[in-house]
Amino acid sequence: MIVCTVEQHDIVDSSGVPTGEHELRATYALDLETNTILSLPQVPLWQLDAVYLPSLDSWVIGA
Repeated sequence: MIVCTVEQHDIVDSSGVPTGEHELRATYALDLETNTILSLPQVPLWQLDAVYLPSLDSWVIGA
C-alpha cells in the first residue's frame, strides 16, 4: 500500500485565472512495503485511483 502526502491546490481556468475552487493533489508518497519515498506527479487524487482510509486518516493507492 502507498500512503500519499497531499496538498490543496487552487483550480485555474484555461487562462490561468483561479476559479475559486480547490482540489487535493498528491505530492509525495510512502510505499509501506519497501519503505521507499516516492515523488508523484501533482495530479488530482482521482487520477491516481487514490482512496481515503479513515483508519489511517490518509489517502492511499492500492488499498
